[in-house]
Amino acid sequence: MSSKARHSLDPLNLDRFNHEALIPLVSPLTGKNYIGWCNHIELLLTATVKLDFITGKCERPTERAKAEQWDLVDSMVRSLILGSVSKEIAQHFIHAKTAKSLWEEIKGRYGSHGPLLYRIHRKLRSIRQGNADLFEYYSKLCNLWSELHYLKPIPVCKCKCNVGKEISVGECNGCILAKQIADDKSETELFQFLMGLNDCYDNVRDLILLMEPLPTPSKAYSMLLGVETMRELSKGEKGCEKTHDLVCSYCKKIGHTHEGCFKLHPKTKRSM
Repeated sequence: MSSKARHSLDPLNLDRFNHEALIPLVSPLTGKNYIGWCNHIELLLTATVKLDFITGKCERPTERAKAEQWDLVDSMVRSLILGSVSKEIAQHFIHAKTAKSLWEEIKGRYGSHGPLLYRIHRKLRSIRQGNADLFEYYSKLCNLWSELHYLKPIPVCKCKCNVGKEISVGECNGCILAKQIADDKSETELFQFLMGLNDCYDNVRDLILLMEPLPTPSKAYSMLLGVETMRELSKGEKGCEKTHDLVCSYCKKIGHTHEGCFKLHPKTKRSM
């Protein structure tokens, strides 16, 4: 690695760290949005090679010149964190001496796993589509799944067959177990998504549940979105009505009815 590359990856380097410009990028911490706020701050600090200041991996040097630089950078990291916290909350943490102690104090106040996990599971248990469109409903679920994954990430096997891969796909027992956990998580999310859908999607939901293997939540959403789009194009209507579900009773595929099924009416396809 060149000296220039090493310099750019040095946590004490300030070339890419404009903390004042980063503050407006973060939605202020209010308490209830801790997970999203925490994830965003960690992302910004990772991108600017400053994450080690809150994890404690970048310790204060003993050499005077480097120690002074460390104090400067650490104060900027603290300023970024405090600047992205609502004023009502910030006043309780203003006396933190280092970025690490500030981060741990905020985490201790708002980041207890038990209450956060309970809140997420309670929302997942009760969420329904209701008056929301398909995109809005699915987005809400994705946000909750993302928060849950942040608190309880899928374990990754550390064997050589999984180096550099997010989800284990190797052949050792650890890889197989991690893959099973990931598949179970995807299946649970699929059921949560389907259970909250409005009744107008009953026919499509039944077809999705008959698929082997079961699709991922994103694939199921894509299928439902396609049905909704075809419905709007063919009927000139928005929203969904149960009598207008485009599910073919002949070939069991979604997106058309038996009247427009090419398998049932092959001449129709040839004439197009």
